[in-house]
Amino acid sequence: MKRNVFILLVMILSSCIEKPTSPTYGEVFFSDESKLTALFEMSFPKEDTLVLDTGWQYLGADSIPGMEQPIPEFTSKGEAVSLPHKLILPNHSLWYSWKGSLNAGVLFLDGDDGAQLWVDGERVLRSAEGEFYSIEEEGEVQLLVRVINNAVSGGLKKAFWMAESSYLNWMTDRKELLDSLLLNRKIELLLDSEFKAQLLKIDQKDREKELADYPIMMTDPIIILDSNGEPFLRWQSEKGGGSVISRETGEKYSVSSKDGIFTLPIEFGEVYKIWIQQGKSLFGPFHFNQAEPADQIRLAIWGDSQGGWRTFKRISHEIANQNPDFSLGLGDLVNNGSQPFVYSRFLQVVSEMRTPQILIPGNHDYDGFYEDLIAKEMERHLFLPGQKRFGFQVLGSLGVLTLDPNVNFPVSIPKGTEQQIWMDSVLTSEAWSNLRWKVIAIHQPPYSQGWPEYHGELSIRETLEPYFHMGLIDFVIAGHTHDYERLTLNFSGNSVHFLIVGGAGGGLEPKEKSSDYPKMDRVIKEHHFGILDFGKDSFKLRVFNLEGEIIDQFSEQE
Repeated sequence: MKRNVFILLVMILSSCIEKPTSPTYGEVFFSDESKLTALFEMSFPKEDTLVLDTGWQYLGADSIPGMEQPIPEFTSKGEAVSLPHKLILPNHSLWYSWKGSLNAGVLFLDGDDGAQLWVDGERVLRSAEGEFYSIEEEGEVQLLVRVINNAVSGGLKKAFWMAESSYLNWMTDRKELLDSLLLNRKIELLLDSEFKAQLLKIDQKDREKELADYPIMMTDPIIILDSNGEPFLRWQSEKGGGSVISRETGEKYSVSSKDGIFTLPIEFGEVYKIWIQQGKSLFGPFHFNQAEPADQIRLAIWGDSQGGWRTFKRISHEIANQNPDFSLGLGDLVNNGSQPFVYSRFLQVVSEMRTPQILIPGNHDYDGFYEDLIAKEMERHLFLPGQKRFGFQVLGSLGVLTLDPNVNFPVSIPKGTEQQIWMDSVLTSEAWSNLRWKVIAIHQPPYSQGWPEYHGELSIRETLEPYFHMGLIDFVIAGHTHDYERLTLNFSGNSVHFLIVGGAGGGLEPKEKSSDYPKMDRVIKEHHFGILDFGKDSFKLRVFNLEGEIIDQFSEQE
């Protein structure tokens, strides 16, 4: 495959290299989360704070599209509610008000899926540090909150005020915690015992100075396919700067990063054994055997890992045991896309699958970015700069069209938008028509039964159904509903298989209750993943639970 022009500076130096010396650290920073639990706890300060869980009025809901809209004219004072407050009202904006006395400070809002704030009629934008909003007025204030619900149930979960001094102290404490964990982890993982012994004899500031030129990798490198199906290596380091990658074959590649997220484009059909040098630190060797896609493809499918880290880690190991050629992650990769370190944790756990990744967004990957639906952390960690969140990957005889309806509110791919026009051009192209197997990968399913009072996404069903009748889609694979579901329907003589694989970590749907319709062929409420084997004229699906046992299988052969 021909490599597209890559926007980061990559220089290939065709000189001989010296044999790499021993690696600096034994593991990457996020390899053992049991050593990092304090990093993931979100405990707020206790002094100069106020929990706003009472005094709220629920004013009503609307389904006006778009992220920017004027304040509605409410017809009543609303209904008195306490937080957390949740309603089953898919794809709606839910409006809340609170009136009371506050000092200047910072307000934290937790809305499912996201929130916007007005103070005394004026819009206040969230902080770059998270779901924090500056309150500049003193005395009596009127808060108006719009909660954007991109799922089935949503609402305002938490509101919390803190004095600016408490907020700044809290942010300082969190930075000091990270610095301390980073330093201790680096010392723990150092392989040079003499250097480690010297460090332990000096104070913390001097240790930090001594280790400043020895950055640690935060995550192991993994292969991700970009929106054009081209592979690249992605890893995260403690800090940005320059890095040199040395191959066993003798080549050197120089890459740079401003924020510690590094990218190296690679080629199908190549075997890579590499070492990564940054500052005085050396990492590796790392082994990647990226075979050219063939007619026989094994695809791992999973979705909604969504913060269930222990379960997701088990899923990753089970997937690795199946030796897939590629892995397809169906969105809600994390529980809240704006929380610190969630994508670093995700990259490390998913690296344990040891297979190239095709990753698509879910609604929770946009959490915290409902000002403009630009999920900065997801884009920074998982995608290439400037590329769309939808794409077309050709894997031998298999085509995978990845879609992202979460860039619109309500969830949809409206006619005439860039994504819809592009999607139609691909689905009606000769390149798509010539593929033996045609897969749509999307987070929200067109049909679903296992989530009570959810029946699938009507907007997605209406967008894709014309192509079902034209025989241009074989599979629609989704997540969103936290269970496994399977359905086969016939459209004008063309069979379409609908799969939901939403059990890679998030809490499962209730076993005792499902929706009345549609009637799926299979609904299993266990954590799971799927393996799809595609041949020239056949496919076979096997679905595994956490113990590696098959809980469903389905095949077709011409």
